[in-house]
Amino acid sequence: MSFASLITMNDNVLTAMDVETTGRNPYRHEVIQLAMVTLDCNLNAGPHFYTNIRPEYPDRMEPMAVSTHGITVESLQTYPDRHEMADHLWDWFQELNLAPGKRLIPLCHNSQFDIPFVQQCLGHDIYNEIFGYPTRDTQALIAGMMDKSAYNGTAIPFPGASLGRCCDVLGITLDDAHDALADALATAKVYQALLRRPSW
Repeated sequence: MSFASLITMNDNVLTAMDVETTGRNPYRHEVIQLAMVTLDCNLNAGPHFYTNIRPEYPDRMEPMAVSTHGITVESLQTYPDRHEMADHLWDWFQELNLAPGKRLIPLCHNSQFDIPFVQQCLGHDIYNEIFGYPTRDTQALIAGMMDKSAYNGTAIPFPGASLGRCCDVLGITLDDAHDALADALATAKVYQALLRRPSW
């Protein structure tokens, strides 16, 4: 099924987004990989922004973070810092040629993690120039589906709410998990699959 537009977006652009970081605290740790994938009215991938970012505080990299995403401090030395990255992101955003006042609407899997990191990385002023609301969150949608099933005493549709487990249930291939671009693309596919379900 195809629509001329997703009317609830009001001409804003839904954009799948994911980050990899040096740890779990957005006020201490940093974004070291950022991906954003714009989605068309059928939720198919369009232009994307994807980069590694050199951390300002490399000594704060948590060993658990490295074991998750495999990105080391040493591998980031030639990449832009967050200020240079913000300039590149702004240029990319301008090249999208959105209508005046329109923004990107984030689609995340666990926006409570991603959004604070991106806000701290870009600064709230730039963040608010680029991103609008309300954020879409596939993890929150799936958690709601699990609650609904438990409340009604029916079979739980997902064994967990991680992106990997959701992809497994929905038959979505997630290659290179914990790469920001791979995860953003998978999040878009999960959202598309959820919207196609006849009932939640």
